[in-house]
Amino acid sequence: MRVSATVGVTLCRVCLLLIGLFAGNGLFNGPALGQGILVIETDHWHLPRPYPRPVPPPIDRSIPLLYRVKSLEIDAKIIQSVARVQLSQTFVNEGSQTVEARCIFPVPYDAAVNGLTFMVDGKEIEGKVLNADEARRIYQSYVRKSQDPALVQWIGSGLLQTSVFPIPPGAERTVSVNYTQALGKTNGLLEWHAPIKAAGYSSQPIEKLSIDVYLEEAEKLGNVYSPTHAIDVKRPSDRVATVSIKSHSDLLINDFRLVASTTESELAADFLAYRPDPSDSGYFLMLMHPSFERTVDPAPKDIVLVLDKSGSMRGKKMEQARQALLYVLDNLPKKDRIGIVVYDSQVLSFRDHLVEASDQGAMESARSFVQSLTATGSTNIDQGLDTALKLVAKSDRPTYVVHLSDGRPTVGERDERQIVAAAVKANNRRARIFNFGVGHDVNSKLMNRLSSECFGQTFFVSPEVDIEASVSGLYDRLGQTALSDVRWELIAKGDDSARLTSVYPTRIVDIFSGDQISVAGRFRGKGKGTLVVTGKLGAKEMRFEQVIDLDAASSRADKSFIATLWASRRAAGIIDEMDLEGKKEELVRELIELAKKYGILTEYTAFLAEEPMTARTASANHSETIRRLEQLKQEAGADAFRMRATNQAQGLSDNLAASEMAQGQAFKSAKGLGSSVPGAPASGGMGGMGGMSGPGGLAPKSSPSMLGTNADRKKGSESSEAKIPLRRVGDRAFFQRGGQWIDSRVGDTVPAGAKKVERFSDVYFALLEKHINFLQPLLDLNEPIVVELDGVVYIL
Repeated sequence: MRVSATVGVTLCRVCLLLIGLFAGNGLFNGPALGQGILVIETDHWHLPRPYPRPVPPPIDRSIPLLYRVKSLEIDAKIIQSVARVQLSQTFVNEGSQTVEARCIFPVPYDAAVNGLTFMVDGKEIEGKVLNADEARRIYQSYVRKSQDPALVQWIGSGLLQTSVFPIPPGAERTVSVNYTQALGKTNGLLEWHAPIKAAGYSSQPIEKLSIDVYLEEAEKLGNVYSPTHAIDVKRPSDRVATVSIKSHSDLLINDFRLVASTTESELAADFLAYRPDPSDSGYFLMLMHPSFERTVDPAPKDIVLVLDKSGSMRGKKMEQARQALLYVLDNLPKKDRIGIVVYDSQVLSFRDHLVEASDQGAMESARSFVQSLTATGSTNIDQGLDTALKLVAKSDRPTYVVHLSDGRPTVGERDERQIVAAAVKANNRRARIFNFGVGHDVNSKLMNRLSSECFGQTFFVSPEVDIEASVSGLYDRLGQTALSDVRWELIAKGDDSARLTSVYPTRIVDIFSGDQISVAGRFRGKGKGTLVVTGKLGAKEMRFEQVIDLDAASSRADKSFIATLWASRRAAGIIDEMDLEGKKEELVRELIELAKKYGILTEYTAFLAEEPMTARTASANHSETIRRLEQLKQEAGADAFRMRATNQAQGLSDNLAASEMAQGQAFKSAKGLGSSVPGAPASGGMGGMGGMSGPGGLAPKSSPSMLGTNADRKKGSESSEAKIPLRRVGDRAFFQRGGQWIDSRVGDTVPAGAKKVERFSDVYFALLEKHINFLQPLLDLNEPIVVELDGVVYIL
């Protein structure tokens, strides 16, 4: 085996080690070479943690730690389950002396990796592979010398190490590694893992992260999904997809994981299941990706554009709204029909009937009508919606109402419940109403209620976000073939108790071709069953079936993210229900339990992560949560906008990055640390806000209306990682209490019979090796960890 890399870092007269990581103990079964970290072969040394991640206590040492990771770039080509990977990682030596360095890469001892090369400054250097026993001895020696628990996470792997080479002071070096790797499949899913978290051990956040994956299979690709990151997915053909991540000044909190499936069906439906306790209900995540564009023409549809042109829309907002309407008119298929309704104190329609898009004269007049609009007067939302729904009262096509408003009703009917009731009564054709709440003054509660009752979705458009971009992003999805009236069920074979329960989103009306959505929930029962998805493609009834085995649900930590995502959506669903229907005692109790068991935080339960549990009774927790839920009475204003946008982001989270971002923002808002609206990177098909299926179930390709600024996204990430005294691991959480991290299964206090294990002892290492998959996310913590393992409570 040959090994290649380009490494450069400096510290003084000590041996540096560059540690990369294979994924043998990661989320997926397929091995994958990982990123490097630098460790010092001397006593009392810790891996660096970039601010604002937890910083270890001061350590007396004569040599300062002065290195940082500048960039990490991964280029992977996965063709018919064989990955060819090139990895480059740049380190900067901020010291003043030349040192001798050695590079090591932990690898699983059963890894089937070929063609590995390792280069330093473009020159190949010698390397050798150590077996698991030799590697274990070396790892434990490093840990005992450094007294750094973070190093424990690589125990259990084999080891590849190079000969020693010099590194000059003040230098910048790039590690370049090339290798090939055969990937396995689990339940038909191709799985690839890039453990980028290792590169996060740096004195500062990484300046540049770039991951590019080219994926090609012999069969048509189905779902392409990352449970950990928001990804940009493009599909140039049925059998090819490209996946990318680009970011700057990043904190590498999670390793990167990618899942892909193949299918010959027009609807790829993949069922991922996790059941940590065989005697309890499990968790599932269902991914659905339709691809009808090459087989069926889009069905003709009717669209009504409804615009609030009251005085508050004056200026930039009105100009953007005009451009948004013109975008729709310019891109309307010839077989569609269009209506335009505008309102202020009065209501004005372009025509009293729908206009054929093929009528060039009428379309030119429609453009002139839009261009002439000016903002003036008050806000009559009730009459505006009533007029729009009357236009489609006799429609026999899929029907969509796109409603833009920046305010609250000030004339006509002003009671939000009466406005919604009138809209529901007038909506005899089940039109999907998509509401764009523009700016902080909009009545966000009314918008959510309209969407919930009228099969649609609310898009919260922050003041800094372009209205035109928001509307055009939605319209681009409406323009593609849809599977409408979507339903799913689990038909059990031999077990009448098998059920899907507590499913989010609760319903999906339409899925558009090229989209990918995710459905999370709980399941009961055992044995095999058939997952049935039905819908309409135009006038044609469609039915898709897939056999699933509930007994094959994983209990491994590699699928535990499913529990976290379900709990995040369930908490958001509870808040939505109480927002629309009022507080209910049983829902308040469940919200508190979700926060305590899974570590799912909202603005209304964030205090549970701050205060010592022993200082409050369950009754006090309940009372404080109810007090905070009083904020839901706010219908409009910046706080109401932020609360509902944040909760929607949490409810739409389909990966760990999006969930952590939304919860970080909720915690930050509850602490009064800012009021920016959360967002997630736009993505092709999925990403942070992909699977965006609210009450109406639209899954837009990207969601510009939900996007905050890059600064907002970074602040949300920092908040969730650095300032919340909480770690989530699978279906439980660890809270920081009195200088310890306590497992949510243990309870509020450490039991008297807890077994204390001396850190870095033989017993400690044996226990960690047995449970490394579960404990790995906790191993960079310097404080004691109180955890239940196999029914025994340990203090590690």
